[in-house]
Amino acid sequence: MSTINEAAAVLNQIAEQDGVSLDIVRYEISVAIELALANAHDGSNPRSLEIWKSILRKDKIPTPEELIAYMDDIYRITFSSAGNMREEIH
Repeated sequence: MSTINEAAAVLNQIAEQDGVSLDIVRYEISVAIELALANAHDGSNPRSLEIWKSILRKDKIPTPEELIAYMDDIYRITFSSAGNMREEIH
């Protein structure tokens, strides 16, 4: 995925599956993002704040689409690397 447009399509699928509007899905994820960022800024987990800072975004707080694209990139990198490691072992 890794693009904002593809992440937006995922949000549309979630809204459709849940029978709610896209605005509601985006709002609920935005609230979760804001809470997670507030927790990251409390200083108890510096690594968490580093991760949030690494998310590419246009504004101070990532949009749901930006977060989904970032998470997809991390997932693909992680499992691509894990696959490569398995191939090297065999």
